[in-house]
Amino acid sequence: DGLPQDLRSAVHVRAGRLRVRRYEADGRPDDLVAAAALFDKASRTIPRDQEGYSDLIEEWGDALLRRARLPDGVRHVNDAVRVLRDCRMETAEGDPRLPGRLLTLGRALILRHRNRRDRVDLREAEYLFGLAAQSADDPLLRAQAWLELGGAHRAAYRYTGRPDKLDQAADAYRKAADAARTAGERAPGSGAAGTGGRGTGRYDGPEVTEAMVAAAQAHHWRGVVYEAAGRPRAARDAYRAAAEEWRRLPDGGGEAAEHTAERLAELTP
Repeated sequence: DGLPQDLRSAVHVRAGRLRVRRYEADGRPDDLVAAAALFDKASRTIPRDQEGYSDLIEEWGDALLRRARLPDGVRHVNDAVRVLRDCRMETAEGDPRLPGRLLTLGRALILRHRNRRDRVDLREAEYLFGLAAQSADDPLLRAQAWLELGGAHRAAYRYTGRPDKLDQAADAYRKAADAARTAGERAPGSGAAGTGGRGTGRYDGPEVTEAMVAAAQAHHWRGVVYEAAGRPRAARDAYRAAAEEWRRLPDGGGEAAEHTAERLAELTP
């Protein structure tokens, strides 16, 4: 085509990003497939040691994972795992991007585990979520990693029946709730800025909303774990904490809050 290699690569990357944005606007799965193909082409013309290579394959892996999560996306799961694992290998220890990439790879492995029931994928995902949670500086990312780890521990419990997996899940959800609360207090619009952490109780803004949703989810799933462990009093306390978080949201939590209320009512004498 006569274009220099670096310019050809840049064209492929830009075209891939445009296809991702088109998917976000129209919801057509083929746009994600096209985006992944364009990122693939770009990756073949960029040396692995060149700055920006790992960012490119992160975008490639994200496009594949989004496609894999759609109802008919199972055939894309292996590619997503492969590319995201490559992205992890291309990210140095201590890189601030690493926790997010560990989290994304773990999510891809969980998705493949659900399709193939391969416990190796589940164990690796548990390990990656733990690494992400322990190394993330961003409290919201940390909360998301703890949430995912709690879910992975619950999945492991379903296979093994080991009570310690429920204990681990409950602990992960507790840490998720703590991290989400910290994220909410630090986010712009929390009403907590300059007040030492607790603030005025006002919540306004997407970052605060995301943090409060994560906190509510963490408390709800902690309640589910306590129910499974035969601890109804602890489950009630967790569901009450979830209900309190749902009430802080502009929409009151919607269907998720209703589910929490149903579980709480079921356990309330």
